[in-house]
Amino acid sequence: MKKFLIILLTLFILALAAGAIYLSYRYLDEDMYKDRFKEIVKEYTGRDLKIKGDFDIDLGWSPTVTFEDVTLSNAPWSKQKQMLRAKKVSLKLKLHSLMERDITTEKVLIEDAQILLQANKKNQKNWVPQPKKSDADKALKNLPNIELRNVTIDYQDVATNKKSQWQFKKLDIDPTSNKNLIKINLEGKYQTLPIQASIQIDRATSHKDIMNLKGKIGNTQVIASGSLEKPLQLNISLSGTDPTLFRHWLGFKLPPKSKFTLDTTVTTKNHQYKLSPLKMVVNKSELSGTLLIGMHRKTPGYSGKLNLKAKDAGQFFKDFNINDYFKGGSIRLNTQFNVRGDTTKELLQTANGQANLAILNTSYSGKGSSDMAKLLAKGQANDSLPINCAISHFNISNGVATLPALVFDAPGATVFGHGTINLATTQVDLKLEPKAKGPKLVSLAVPVQVTGSLENPSVSAKLPTKNIFAAIIGIASGAGVVGLIGAELATSIGNHPAANPCIKALQQVPVDSAQ
Repeated sequence: MKKFLIILLTLFILALAAGAIYLSYRYLDEDMYKDRFKEIVKEYTGRDLKIKGDFDIDLGWSPTVTFEDVTLSNAPWSKQKQMLRAKKVSLKLKLHSLMERDITTEKVLIEDAQILLQANKKNQKNWVPQPKKSDADKALKNLPNIELRNVTIDYQDVATNKKSQWQFKKLDIDPTSNKNLIKINLEGKYQTLPIQASIQIDRATSHKDIMNLKGKIGNTQVIASGSLEKPLQLNISLSGTDPTLFRHWLGFKLPPKSKFTLDTTVTTKNHQYKLSPLKMVVNKSELSGTLLIGMHRKTPGYSGKLNLKAKDAGQFFKDFNINDYFKGGSIRLNTQFNVRGDTTKELLQTANGQANLAILNTSYSGKGSSDMAKLLAKGQANDSLPINCAISHFNISNGVATLPALVFDAPGATVFGHGTINLATTQVDLKLEPKAKGPKLVSLAVPVQVTGSLENPSVSAKLPTKNIFAAIIGIASGAGVVGLIGAELATSIGNHPAANPCIKALQQVPVDSAQ
């Protein structure tokens, strides 16, 4: 009976308190409450809150405060005055916290708003408050339910002027009654890409934030899981039929409608993201290896080791908008590279590294009507030129690829060559010397120089006829096939019947022929 009376007395006191708050709100100056909330915001964020529209308090066991036409000031170092503009902001408060003068928010609702997030040269972030009284850890532990409706968030790096935009039709962040679990559901756009996602962050496992994400970005299905603690470690799996998503990060065109998958583990260290192992499959083309992305400078840097295997060379060139001259065949490429930039052109201009390339058992329909074309086609004027193989080693320095050795084999001749290709401008300067496979074709086996661009090359036959490929033979015979193109590539080519002419061409040239 005594406990029951205590409960009744408690409820009576709470009712009186609620009534007192309600009456004071109804009959006292509304501006006094506006000023009080402005003081609270200033105390906990260090920012100025302005309320131009209506201000309302809905009293109850969970009092709700609603502001209309609201602005929140930006960080002092920003040139933009406001960090937030909103037509409506509602805060649902815990009643007991009002009694204790320690206001706790249960739920935040922001509608029809624009939010500006900025980072400056000193890596100061305007979304990190600089309050007079604040406890960040306590705030995170007492994270309220957050709902955004029709909210646009613009991000700007003041130092580099890089910009991006999120548009949320709906974003719900729910810590739930279990303080160790945060659920996030969102629907909106990143730049122009539609996004849907469901995320769970578990903060109970070994004092680490463990994330599980399932979502959709454009037509891409996304699954991610792992630790959000430093160092970050996430297992990521992407799949879909439209890899447009990657254009925002890679900066170059990808096939618009292609079945693809990407699987990798992402780890971080010193502002560097490591994707290893990395495996991406687009149609019948497979890319694998390791990729490092450095974000510690204004311009991002990329380095790594990648291997490409394309089961259909013609489809690969078509998929990646290179050309549609090749039909069938296969491609092998292994490369080690280091590049920096925000655009495709910048990446190509700064490229350093080396690569080995082999195109096997394909045909080419853009051969033209030159003597070289007739020679390679064994004197025939066919619309399609069979290519047994083409292999080359590249040394890349500041965007210029030097080919110390190129071997190209077709039905009518084997061609040896060397030269340079400017990756950014596609300008070429190649010297080629063919070796005819029959006496009737010898007259067509004239050394040539190829200049101009890859898209529109120009062939000149005014070169001296003596040993323009001596350096190539020296490299090939001295280093051997494996040394020239790498063990993995040599093995894969050697096991391919159509590649044997190239292997034999390198292996059978006597050393003294390069003298």
